[in-house]
Amino acid sequence: MTVTTDHLTVLNPLTGEPVGEVRANTPEQVRTAVERAREAQQAWAQLPYRQRARIVIRAHDLILDRRDEIIALIQAETGKSRRDAFVEIFAVASEMRHYAYHGWRHIRPRRARPAIPLHDRVQVVRHPRGVVGLIAAWNFPFIFTAGDAVPALLAGNGVILKPSELTPLSALLTRDLYEEVGLPAGLLQVVNGHGSAVAPALIEAVDFVMFTGSDRVGRIIAQEAARHMTPFTLELGGKNPLIV
Repeated sequence: MTVTTDHLTVLNPLTGEPVGEVRANTPEQVRTAVERAREAQQAWAQLPYRQRARIVIRAHDLILDRRDEIIALIQAETGKSRRDAFVEIFAVASEMRHYAYHGWRHIRPRRARPAIPLHDRVQVVRHPRGVVGLIAAWNFPFIFTAGDAVPALLAGNGVILKPSELTPLSALLTRDLYEEVGLPAGLLQVVNGHGSAVAPALIEAVDFVMFTGSDRVGRIIAQEAARHMTPFTLELGGKNPLIV
């Protein structure tokens, strides 16, 4: 990957050849993307879950129909084997079907035990966060974008994808695929650039952050999110012990 002030050139790690070029966003453009997603999210959140799920299932079908194109793109920007790239297609398709048909159970209203039984009644009602920022790692560029966006979208949220600067092309294709099947324009957007350049603006502007990556960067994101009281989830590569 090579960088200038306004664009990123994506390189195939196997050959060193360029496979694409994307524009690097400014912090102001990140904030504008979040505002646009917030506008689209208000109408999206009012749709019944079943209607949102129909769009996800259409995206599922489109991904399977265009799997050869997606696999080739994953291979080009990650250097993966065709088999490993196909694993990403399979995982995303499985996740889409699961949440489309069963995800409503996680967010439906439910009764809870009150502090004073027979006197109080308690019901838990879940609402969308608003706009969710997904900061993705390079090693599974389709799972961490097309897949991780699924539960956020089905729960009624807008989504901003911030892919690794090494593998931004899968995220851009994710956006195009979702919009092709009817996802409202602006609801899912992609911002590109080095994390140090765009992540602070993203964390400040969104309503929830999910990060997948290293412990080192996870600590930075946790500190930045804490400064703005932005809720977050971290999936960090070094926090799980492994015995070989």
